[in-house]
Amino acid sequence: MGKCYFSNLDAKISDLTDGDGVSVIVSGFVDYRITSEAVGSYMEEHSLSEKVKLLCLQESIKLNSEGLIALWTVQNQENQTSKNYKIVNRSIEDFKKRNVDHKDKDIKIIQLLGNKLSSKINPFEYVGISLRERYLIGIFDKTEFFKRIEYLFIEKLILLSVEAELRIKERRFTDLIISTLEQESITLSVKGWDLVHSMNNTQFSKNVFIAMAFTDNNKIKIPADLRDTIKKAIEECGWKPIIVDEVHYNDGVVDRIISLINESKFIIAELTHHKQGVYYEAGYAKGRNLPVIHLVNENDLNNSHFDIKHLNLVVWKTHEDLLTKLKNRIKATII
Repeated sequence: MGKCYFSNLDAKISDLTDGDGVSVIVSGFVDYRITSEAVGSYMEEHSLSEKVKLLCLQESIKLNSEGLIALWTVQNQENQTSKNYKIVNRSIEDFKKRNVDHKDKDIKIIQLLGNKLSSKINPFEYVGISLRERYLIGIFDKTEFFKRIEYLFIEKLILLSVEAELRIKERRFTDLIISTLEQESITLSVKGWDLVHSMNNTQFSKNVFIAMAFTDNNKIKIPADLRDTIKKAIEECGWKPIIVDEVHYNDGVVDRIISLINESKFIIAELTHHKQGVYYEAGYAKGRNLPVIHLVNENDLNNSHFDIKHLNLVVWKTHEDLLTKLKNRIKATII
């Protein structure tokens, strides 16, 4: 056991088996890797500011939420690689130049509550906001968290439990208030739900756009069993698969693709054969902040473009293998 280098929380620290450095895991909170050089340059000399540590911690949590793990280095170096496709290089020097993003935090709280309550039968059930979730939003200070919750309550965008409301109204800022807010004490009001719907109409969409090649590089049509496997995985997870050549439309195909992506909750990008159109559609979805699950056949993995090799690819061998892996990825990463 040891301490997380960025948060000082108790952590399990172990040597890396595939590189020079250590693995740092705070159970249920964050999982990242850090090189020995970075530990020696920053941690042992205590040269990192609290701001930089928190920004690195936030990035690590963000990557974890996407199924990825940060490998923290001094500088981005090509030789800092891993056979694990989940590992993504991050430079501490880059984060020393960054500032905390304070914009839209109130909106992010509302979106977080909307996401959590969407899994509940009662949309006005009380939930809590954990320390991990606050850090993911970018709220690192207890006083800031208190003030933002107070503001959203005054604006009637959220409702509080009797206990939490009493403590907020007393305006006595203590750790007890924060502890209460971490428990089941916050929910959205009708006004808050209206804001959620107006912010993102796709939040509750059941559509999943599938970007894939229809012919191989020899212009031979791809057998239908591949698309059927992808569609089956999506449907068995409770979503509705959408492929552009199965949809009736009158406008241009590109316009229709853009429209279908905009109406989707997330997209599947099947990268085998590496068609430019599939890369474009995946990139557009990513620019819209939509989750993208990338698939590629094992036999075509080495032909992947260099700028996607850091992604957490679903590498499949057979259609049965693809069905299992894709279902597991959807269940693990899509709310």
